[in-house]
Amino acid sequence: MRKVFFILMLTATFLCGQVKPGSTDALLLKVTFVGSQKYSQQALVDLSGLKIGTTFNTASLNEAANRLTSTGMFDDLRYRYNGGTVEFQVTENQDVVPCVFDNFVWYGNAELESRIRKLIPVFMGTVPNRGDLSDKVIAALEQIVGEKGVSAKVFAMPDAQLGGKVNSMVFALSSPEMKVGANPVCGCFQR
Repeated sequence: MRKVFFILMLTATFLCGQVKPGSTDALLLKVTFVGSQKYSQQALVDLSGLKIGTTFNTASLNEAANRLTSTGMFDDLRYRYNGGTVEFQVTENQDVVPCVFDNFVWYGNAELESRIRKLIPVFMGTVPNRGDLSDKVIAALEQIVGEKGVSAKVFAMPDAQLGGKVNSMVFALSSPEMKVGANPVCGCFQR
């Protein structure tokens, strides 16, 4: 009887998806973010790389936490889990600056921001002064411009007064070189 009880308890623990450090994978049923005011739950889940209905363990949770913190969007991030439910507790980074797009002649700012948001759902027209979100925006811009058949190289440069605070992050094309030319119009009168 004790053997049957032990087997039932072991099976129940496995089926409930409880995962403990160093143990086997469990089924991910729900992911929530507490403390986020700017970003949608789904955008954060997508950024984390976690997928509902797949298995997870502490290693995959640590990888998700690293993906989230590497963006620079959070001052603090912690997680806890109970069975198949994972809760991330976050404190958003308030040190963000607006993005400025320079010499993307094919698009207006609003269209660029919309296209970037489709590729990076957490993009809100701003980037933190630290982390790799600017790198993700660069990659998105290169992809967007590439859709026009242009092999472009994009860079980001902080706009700030010497020794002062960063006011914005300027994204621009470094190649191909964008030349603006003049078309002379003769306004001369002949007599």
